[in-house]
Amino acid sequence: MLPLLERTDDPVVGGAEVQSFHLAEELVRRGWRLEFLVCALDDAPARVRQTPLGPARVLYRRRTSKSLGDKVREKLALYEALRHVDTDLVFERAVWDADVAALACRSRRRPFVYGLASDRDAVALPRWSRRRSALRLASAIVAQTESQRDWARRYGCESTCIGSGFPVPEPGAGPKRDVLWVGTLRRLKRPEIFLDLAAAMPEHSFVLCGGPGEEPSLAAQVAARAATLPNLRYEGFVPYRDIQARFASARVLVNTSTYEGFPNTFVLAWLHGAVVVSLGVDPDGLLMRQGLGIATPDVGALQAALRRLLADDATRDTIAIRSRAWAERQHDIRRIADQYEALFEAVLRRRH
Repeated sequence: MLPLLERTDDPVVGGAEVQSFHLAEELVRRGWRLEFLVCALDDAPARVRQTPLGPARVLYRRRTSKSLGDKVREKLALYEALRHVDTDLVFERAVWDADVAALACRSRRRPFVYGLASDRDAVALPRWSRRRSALRLASAIVAQTESQRDWARRYGCESTCIGSGFPVPEPGAGPKRDVLWVGTLRRLKRPEIFLDLAAAMPEHSFVLCGGPGEEPSLAAQVAARAATLPNLRYEGFVPYRDIQARFASARVLVNTSTYEGFPNTFVLAWLHGAVVVSLGVDPDGLLMRQGLGIATPDVGALQAALRRLLADDATRDTIAIRSRAWAERQHDIRRIADQYEALFEAVLRRRH
């Protein structure tokens, strides 16, 4: 979250952080006072950093590899911070020590609103898992999809479904030429499938944007393979403020993830007029049921669907127009913030 708050180019930005950032921008515009608990990417001594959206308190340095002692210290730092922070309500999106946060809030009778960031935060959770504990301890739960709501209900937990919100850009007028892939380079996102698509379709322009995740070796493998493909441009990490331009120049967005929550990339593609083609992931069936893109069951079908779309401008334009209209209705940050405000205010009323 800190790179977004400070408007820096540090190469760590995830979907949960982007959604929280846009919500924070809109809430501040409406007069809410915000404070952030974050980790840092460096050893800078400042414990509280002033940002345009409010003070950000640094709890610890981010580590991709942690000892048991590191994990315990991080949990204690979060617990103590939330025990003493002077706020009316705490909101967290993503599972990162959410059970610890919920316990700290409960000890002070402070509302804790927990936002699911991925299907793995809700789907088929073991009975005594920490993810289930976070659901049970939360004052309110925000799901991204009806499927996530159904899973939370199986554990005896009710939730509110609120989509991801973005500022709505002006319709683009520039040329659209690229097939785009965007995401942190992780095994579960299967970037190698996108590289295979580029190799099989040398007549088309492919662009892959993604910084390294927890496995630097995967990023090295992607870079090495990309260097052998003249029709593919590998850009590595692209700062969030610059990623909009990549969507604006894309004809098609390809998703190859094993699972997602509700991908930010889908909404950004819809808003910028790119058609989504996905390998399996189709939250609540929207791609196929609402005609907002194409979901395919296997790699062969993915390649065939991509070839058809790139050869058929009329079909692609029809889907793009329909998708943009849907995103404007469902994912405008102003509409999403209305729903969050209503939820936050209901939770605060219950507290009193």
